[in-house]
Amino acid sequence: QSISALVQSGEPDLAQAIKGLSEAILQSSDLTRNQKNELIESLSVVSKEAATPKDARQNTVALSLIEKAMKVTALASDITEVCQKWWPLLAAAFAGVVGG
Repeated sequence: QSISALVQSGEPDLAQAIKGLSEAILQSSDLTRNQKNELIESLSVVSKEAATPKDARQNTVALSLIEKAMKVTALASDITEVCQKWWPLLAAAFAGVVGG
């Protein structure tokens, strides 16, 4: 539902990033079930924050989740390309805004 909200609020790139990362994480054979669950939960929180108006986002919370997720997915060589494409885009969405 957050992906739909992102598209409707004019953030199709963020929606695509979250969708792409979610699919890659779930399909990865290099990640454990626990890692996948944790990453999907983190992405869920990040997507909810991304769907929140920019001035109301909890940027530091989202960024810390993204940074941790980037470290975990860096170990999954089968999804490196997807991660290198989408994590920076997501991080940039929260890094450029001060507040919260």
